[in-house]
Amino acid sequence: MMTSNWKTWLQLILGLSLAFLFSYMMAPFAVPILLGAICAIVCYPFYYKLRQKVPATLAALGVTIALTLGILLPILFVLYSGSYKVLKLVSNLKILKDGDTLENFVTQPWMRRLLTLIGSYAPMESGWWRERVIELVQNIAEKTYSFVAAGIAQMPGILLGLAVLILSVYFMLRDGERLLHFLAGLSPMSREKSLDLYRVFEKSCRAVVIGLFLSAFVQGVLMCIFALITSVPNPVLLGAITAGMGMVPLVGSAPIWIGAVIYLFVKAHVGLAIIMLIGGALISISDNVVRTLIMQGGVQMHPLLALVSVFGALALVGPPGIFLGPIVAAIFVSFLQMVSQSISED
Repeated sequence: MMTSNWKTWLQLILGLSLAFLFSYMMAPFAVPILLGAICAIVCYPFYYKLRQKVPATLAALGVTIALTLGILLPILFVLYSGSYKVLKLVSNLKILKDGDTLENFVTQPWMRRLLTLIGSYAPMESGWWRERVIELVQNIAEKTYSFVAAGIAQMPGILLGLAVLILSVYFMLRDGERLLHFLAGLSPMSREKSLDLYRVFEKSCRAVVIGLFLSAFVQGVLMCIFALITSVPNPVLLGAITAGMGMVPLVGSAPIWIGAVIYLFVKAHVGLAIIMLIGGALISISDNVVRTLIMQGGVQMHPLLALVSVFGALALVGPPGIFLGPIVAAIFVSFLQMVSQSISED
C-alpha cells in the first residue's frame, strides 16, 4: 500500500514537472501559435476547397504560401518601411538634440499662422505659445523615436514569431482535425460541449479577424482617396497608417484624418480642409458599419465586454491582443452559458 502511494505521488510530481517545463519552453511562442490557429481557421474554407483537388499536404502548403506572400509579408514590409520613414523624418528635423533646428521648425510660415490663430482666441502671448509648441513637438519626437527604434530592435524576435506563426498555420491546416479530436478526448466536458466550444472559437475567429481587417482596409482606402482629392502629401502612406490605426480600439484612425484637416487648415486651404473633415466623418462611420455587419451573429457578447477584453489583452500580450481579447472573451461567455445550462438541467 505504501509503495503504491509512493509511486502515485512520484508520477504526479513528474507529470507536474514535465508540464511546467513544457509550458515554460512554449511560453514565448504561445501568442504566435494562437495567431497561427486563428489564421488557419479563417483560411480553412479555402483549404477545404483546395483539398478536394490536391492532397492535403499540398493544399495546406498552398494556402500557407498564399497567406504568407499575400498578407503577412506585405504587412511586415509596410510596418518596417513605415518605421524607417518615421525615423528618417525625426532625424531630418533633428529636433531631438538640435535646438536651433527646432526653433526653425516653429518659425515655419504655416506654424506661425497656426500660432497667430491660436493667439487670437487664447489670452496668451505668442511667445508663450511658441515655447509650448517647441516643448510639445520635442516630447512627441523623443517618444516617437524611442518607440519606433525599440520596435526595429525587436525585429529578430518578430521574424522568429512570424516563422512560428507560418509553421503553425501549415500544420494546423493539415492536422487540425486530428488535433481537434485529440483535444476533445482530453476535455473533461462531453464531446458535444467540447465541439460547441470549438464552434464558438471558430465563429469568433472569423468574425473578429475579418471584421477588423476589412474595416481597417476600407478606412485606409477612404483615407488614401480623400488625401489624393485634397492633395495631402504621401496619400498611400497615410492610407496604410490609417489602416493600421483603424484596428486600435477607442482611438482608431481619428488622429490621422484630424491631423490632415489641421494641415490643410493651416495651409489656408479651407475648402479642402472641409472636404477632408467630411471624409474623416465617413471613415469613422465606415468603421462602425463594416465591423457591425461582419461581426453580426459571429460574436455574441456585450460590446462593453468586447472593448474591455481588447484593452486587457493589449496590456497582457501587446498588439496581438486586438485579436485575442474578443475571441477569449467570447469563448469564456459561451463556457459560462454551458455551465449555467448544465446546472439548470441538474
